[in-house]
Amino acid sequence: MCYTNTSSNIFFPSGVVILLGYMTFDSFTSNWQNKLFDTYNMSSVQMMCGVNLFSCLLTSASLLQQGTFYTALVFLTQVIGFFFLNYLYFSSCV
Repeated sequence: MCYTNTSSNIFFPSGVVILLGYMTFDSFTSNWQNKLFDTYNMSSVQMMCGVNLFSCLLTSASLLQQGTFYTALVFLTQVIGFFFLNYLYFSSCV
């Protein structure tokens, strides 16, 4: 799907907010992970599951905000290889 300049200008602010949020919170990652490992005795697999969960939630929120969530679901159901890779990604938490 191609977007014209006018429609891409609509999505620019949300992209900048997401990028700035990522850069801000990424600086806390190592300190936060050490605190979680020490306080709750978490394994690296549990940490990976949490990261994957929040990645899915943030991606879904972005797709919903831009109105392309349904388009992404249609693509997911039509391209079997993509569906399989996402199944593996989601099953990494189990």
